[in-house]
Amino acid sequence: MMTNMTKPVYEFWEKYKRYVVQNPDKVGHAESFIRVASYLSPGSSQFASVFSELVSTASSLVTLLNDAILRKAAHIPDGTSKSSIHMWLGIIDCVEVFLEISAMAAGGDTVRWLFVFVLNIIKACLRFMCLLRSNSISIDPAVPSLKRDRILKAKLVEHSENMPEGAREVISNLTREPVAPPTSFVLGTSGRVVRSLAATPPLSQRTWKVPAEEQKKSDDNAAATPLNATQRLGESLGILRPLIHLFAMYRNSQQSWRPWMLAAGVDLTSMCLVGSPEKFNAQERKELKRRTYMMLLYMLRSPFYDKIAKSYIWSILGSVSNNVPLSRLAIGPLLDYLPWWQRTYFYVWMS
Repeated sequence: MMTNMTKPVYEFWEKYKRYVVQNPDKVGHAESFIRVASYLSPGSSQFASVFSELVSTASSLVTLLNDAILRKAAHIPDGTSKSSIHMWLGIIDCVEVFLEISAMAAGGDTVRWLFVFVLNIIKACLRFMCLLRSNSISIDPAVPSLKRDRILKAKLVEHSENMPEGAREVISNLTREPVAPPTSFVLGTSGRVVRSLAATPPLSQRTWKVPAEEQKKSDDNAAATPLNATQRLGESLGILRPLIHLFAMYRNSQQSWRPWMLAAGVDLTSMCLVGSPEKFNAQERKELKRRTYMMLLYMLRSPFYDKIAKSYIWSILGSVSNNVPLSRLAIGPLLDYLPWWQRTYFYVWMS
């Protein structure tokens, strides 16, 4: 039986869920506003930086919550979002930077490193559990953002008969979109596929080939590609890489080249063992491409940044600021915040 104390909380939660379902556009605007506010928050002092990261963390958590509400309302089949392991990974991804800088502000460097080690051990354990369950590569972020404009409209209108009247009206307005003309049609007698006039490109771009049919089912929902023994070893190395780097940095120092080179070597070995992206589905290929691009961040991580990249970056930004009119307005704050961002967001143990 619901107590007098929990009843108001339950009623508020139900009202909030109805509001999110009935007003997805307003909710999206509010999420964007909170996110932008975190970027505009001053970060010159330690307290201001903690507050700015708190706003950013709140924005990420609210977006995660609203996506879960909309997925459930639209009955979107998504095994990732339903997995409690992936949900916990998503929550940790949202709060880990805030917890780290808060620990630094409250207890100093020792408490900060304690939080970093504990969080990365928890993340590694959760990712190994996912690997054992799915036998597939892990996707970052663990809970992908809901593509509300493309997926949600069709799913919501499909299940709108079970929703309140206000929600049905909003869904009806959201789904009133012009229908694109067909790119081809089939002749009744011969069965030949002919391009329609509306889909005919300019003469200079015409190929005279029959247009390909639009893919009805997105490859985003394709089944995960099972890994063989070599690929599992590569994925395991990728999961362990943050802990390997942290242990190497504990044995040496943050400015030593050994942890940096060891982490880069583990990342490269992991990608080589996982293999070519062609054998994976679209979502997994996107993840492998993201991992390749993430290797560029090693140029912004210590000690490479401090000893090599920093002088070049500051020289280029300073030259642009001195020679391009009005650029100082943007580059000045960028130069002020760059050391903080480099220490906070570009550390090598981030996945």
